[in-house]
Amino acid sequence: MPLTGVPALELVGGSASLGGNPVLRDVELALAEGEFVVLLGPNGSGKTTLVRALLGLVEMTKGQARIFGDPVGEFSDWGRIGYVPQRFSATTGVPATVEEIVLTGRAGRARLFRPYNRSDRRAATAALESVGLADLAGRRASALSGGQGQRVLIARALATDPDVLVLDEPLAGVDLEHQAGFAATLGALHRGGRAVLLVAHGLGPLEELVTRTVVLSEGRVVHDGAPLPGDAEGVHAHHHHGERPDHDAYGPVARGPV
Repeated sequence: MPLTGVPALELVGGSASLGGNPVLRDVELALAEGEFVVLLGPNGSGKTTLVRALLGLVEMTKGQARIFGDPVGEFSDWGRIGYVPQRFSATTGVPATVEEIVLTGRAGRARLFRPYNRSDRRAATAALESVGLADLAGRRASALSGGQGQRVLIARALATDPDVLVLDEPLAGVDLEHQAGFAATLGALHRGGRAVLLVAHGLGPLEELVTRTVVLSEGRVVHDGAPLPGDAEGVHAHHHHGERPDHDAYGPVARGPV
């Protein structure tokens, strides 16, 4: 799809290594404002590393990442970016309630050291309702199941009212009923003009929302164009036995997207 204006996210000639092993190789990727792009590929293809490189969470050996035209290291308006990492560990063991975790998503929109206000709490409640967890707002995050924890991270990203949503396998561990509800919420956000970059193995209820598919294999883009079938079976033909999986560590991000 032709891009108009400044891309919301852009990676130019991006290369990266983990533990001395090349993971991304000269990747070119741009997400235009209003697009819904899904990133497909087998384990070890570099999908998670690509997402983290776009957000400045992985140091690249070559190339540059830009957010709304600014080099990622100079970008500061993180309230415009909603990020859902792949693993539940971002909330596991945290001595905070579900609502408190979701409220941290408002930090990027708030003035430094400003306490959360009614608007913040309304946004957190609406985000929790959208993922079916409003009744668990007061529960300790450490008591949640993996699927519930993933939905909390989705709510945290939605609470920012972001211009761009970046979601790394957001439906992993989420039951079919709540997958459908999340797809409806994501569809409404996209129709409202939000750009979405979503990492997946298969699309399920999200398939009809996709405007473009990007496929990675061994750290390289092998397809960037028309949406592919959601089962992504053809993608897995690129997978080689013994290929190392992504091993990015997840945890609270002190600076940057939430």
